[in-house]
Amino acid sequence: MQKLITYLKLLIVGCSVCSWPLVAAVVTDIQSLPVLIKQIQQGGHVLYLRHAPTEPKTTDSNRQAVQGGFSVNYDDCSSQRNLSSRGREVASNIKKHLQRLQIPIGSVASSPYCRALDTAKIIFQQVTVDYDLAYSLSKNSTESKRLGQYLAEAMHSTEALTSNTVFVGHSTNLRDGLGVWPKPEGVLVVFKKQGNDLIYKGMIVPDDWREIAAPP
Repeated sequence: MQKLITYLKLLIVGCSVCSWPLVAAVVTDIQSLPVLIKQIQQGGHVLYLRHAPTEPKTTDSNRQAVQGGFSVNYDDCSSQRNLSSRGREVASNIKKHLQRLQIPIGSVASSPYCRALDTAKIIFQQVTVDYDLAYSLSKNSTESKRLGQYLAEAMHSTEALTSNTVFVGHSTNLRDGLGVWPKPEGVLVVFKKQGNDLIYKGMIVPDDWREIAAPP
């Protein structure tokens, strides 16, 4: 666990020398896995879920070049990189463990890409599609920055509720917006609003869930 905490801190620090411009600064306060779970059980956090594992060696094939980068037909899942059978299993397991651990979930917003929306629909009861959560890597640098800015502002604008607010999306959007790279696929990244700051608390990777005991 200490190695994981050290890695997460280095991941954030390393972003200060990355080539992409960070849209919003984030404060780091990495917690151990047991503490992290207890905190999100109390609600009031902002959760960023990267879509579950996808089919290897596949890409979003039906993309048309436009001024902003590429245009994707979001309704045509056959032309996109989609969840693998393992990915669907991972999503189902996350749903099971969220329920088992009694983690309160409030509003859920998802990218329109099939891999993200399918992940969200498997795990959560109600999902709102937000087209500004679309995969930022498929855009040019200006549009990627805008999408990162949008995500950062949306996460900063969440209200402190007794439930957790969830965004389901892609790796690069969180990187472009807050400088946090969510890896691997299916990882849950935990943030907490504190005044005007968004505090980065840590990540829960898919294999972590089975290590966590249910509440008494």
